[in-house]
Amino acid sequence: METVFELLEARCGDKNYHLKSLHYIDEVDLDIYREISSELSLGSIKTLLISTNWREHLVAYMLILSCNIDELLPELKKCLEQNSFVAPQLVCAIAVLGGRSEGKYLLDFMNSATVDSKTYGALLAALPYCFINNIDINYSNIDLSEFQIGLSIADEHLRCWKCSQIKP
Repeated sequence: METVFELLEARCGDKNYHLKSLHYIDEVDLDIYREISSELSLGSIKTLLISTNWREHLVAYMLILSCNIDELLPELKKCLEQNSFVAPQLVCAIAVLGGRSEGKYLLDFMNSATVDSKTYGALLAALPYCFINNIDINYSNIDLSEFQIGLSIADEHLRCWKCSQIKP
């Protein structure tokens, strides 16, 4: 069986195509991810999320949002809680797929001791998508450059998903 990375490469001719979705989400062809998602089981996508490899998390994120697979919200949360390198993207997925119903989860997660500055920035960008517009900030040690990275990644991804109207 081909890996998801081989499936991506076969469709677009670039073995590193998945890396575009790190920072250049607007250059990604969502139809490629939709096609691949239709060939995979939910279990296969779930396996990507439980991996320790952030690249697999990134591909799972793209597969899930390109097809609006909200059944995997619990797995997205578990992956986020493991401090994945792509936490800003995972925050976006939870906010976009879960909307208002995931606002409390994201607020609680933001106030946990394990949130780094990059994820904190992403959370602040994503909370309005969950209809949360007022919060108390209790974070005392923010690395502003990491915070800005998370905020800008999440802002760009949220803008892209909003424009693509994630419904396939």
